Amino acid sequence: MGHAGMGDPQEKPKREALAVERRHGRRFSMWLSCRLRLVSMENVEFVGTVIDISRSGVLVTFDSVEVSRVLGLDDVVLVLIELPQHALSTLQCLECSAKVVRIIAAKPQTQVACEIWRMQVTN
Repeated sequence: MGHAGMGDPQEKPKREALAVERRHGRRFSMWLSCRLRLVSMENVEFVGTVIDISRSGVLVTFDSVEVSRVLGLDDVVLVLIELPQHALSTLQCLECSAKVVRIIAAKPQTQVACEIWRMQVTN
C-alpha cells in the first residue's frame, strides 16, 4: 500500500511533462536583419529577423509563410546576419552555415530554428 500523496514507484513519468533542453550554450536575444539562403537551390533567399542566437543555433522569424513551403527539415542553409555598423568600420556580416531543425509556420509569420555548424565574419 502506498502512502497518501505518494505516487506508485512503478508508474512511468509522463513524456509531455519532461521538457528536454536541447540547446547548447548561452542564447542572446536580439533583433538583427538577416537573409537565409537555401544551399541546394540557387537564387532562393528570404529576408528575416534574428530573434536569438547562440554558438550552436539561431532562431529567425519571417513575415511570410512562403518560407515554410520552400524549406524543409534538415535543409542546409546559409544565414547571413547583418552586424551593427560602427562609424569607423565597413558593413560586416556574420555568415552561418547551418541545418534547419525546426519550422513553425503560423500566419502571418514563420519561425525557423537552425543548428549552426560554422560561423565567420565577412565583409
